[in-house]
Amino acid sequence: MYDPYLGWKPKPNTRWPEGFSAYNSLCIRADPDAPVEYSLSPQNEMLRIVIIGDSFTDGDDVPFKDTWGYFLEKKLAEDGIKAEVLNLGVGSYGMDQAFLRWQRLGRDLNPDIVIMGLQMENTQRNVNLLKPVLQVNTGLSFSKARYILREDGLELINSPTLPPAKIPGILENMENWDLKTHEQFWVPENFQDRIWLKSKLIALVMEVFSPVEIDPFFYDISKEPARLTLRIIKKFKKEIKACQSCFLTVHMPITIDFIYAYLNREPVCSDMLAEIETDTEVIRTQDALLEEARQSSFFSLFMPHGHYSARGNEVIAKTIAQHISGNLRPNVSSLIK
Repeated sequence: MYDPYLGWKPKPNTRWPEGFSAYNSLCIRADPDAPVEYSLSPQNEMLRIVIIGDSFTDGDDVPFKDTWGYFLEKKLAEDGIKAEVLNLGVGSYGMDQAFLRWQRLGRDLNPDIVIMGLQMENTQRNVNLLKPVLQVNTGLSFSKARYILREDGLELINSPTLPPAKIPGILENMENWDLKTHEQFWVPENFQDRIWLKSKLIALVMEVFSPVEIDPFFYDISKEPARLTLRIIKKFKKEIKACQSCFLTVHMPITIDFIYAYLNREPVCSDMLAEIETDTEVIRTQDALLEEARQSSFFSLFMPHGHYSARGNEVIAKTIAQHISGNLRPNVSSLIK
């Protein structure tokens, strides 16, 4: 549903048509068979973890009990840590929207730990304003707010976001839109009516041989997209620390990252990821996923649309749980507010 602050968000108290997922009254993903309503303050002696990010965090394409948030709660319990994991992931979100969702809801939930699902290709979403311009065939006819760099920090533009009814008019008159210079993906010639652009075969070839996910421009730390992303993460961490919560990020590699790994090549985002690690704790999951792929198969980790399968999500959760149980266990009691 439309949200003037976030652009879009899940509808509260809804159940997916497939029946395997739902959202509670706070738009937190829930078990459709037993949706939990969370109070703003956690129970005594309960470690509260908020996870936030895009569809890989939300757990698209799998039932609630196959998401890494659900597995994380169970694996921490096995390690003797009483925890609850609140899933604030939303499909198609950029890191900026994840941060705004934290501001809008996450901090009110008083978490002890905040984990951001770090999808490196979302660096592109951070410089996008109109969803249909970034992804022409999207089912989301929404706009989003975005940050722009200022010497003294960040400035939020397109906030409140455009109501959906205004999007078609903006698209028809992009040259007259006062924010068009901040829409990274507005290239007029790409939207001209050309017969060859309608070919699904050509579109497939372009996607296979020149996928936007590996465009080095977006991961060059001297360019706006990467610089903006680094500053958003830094601001995110600062605000969470001010709330006396612990901030973690978990790197969530996609299929193309594994192709690079099999070819013994560094992914194009490696330098940027290393730059993030200079200031923020990143839980790396790729080695664990690769080990699982060797024991079973690469295809066991992903669903057809590219999101993690139940097995992939379980590996992610196990890696995070090991980090919390091993690295943070001595401080868990002090983290609980």
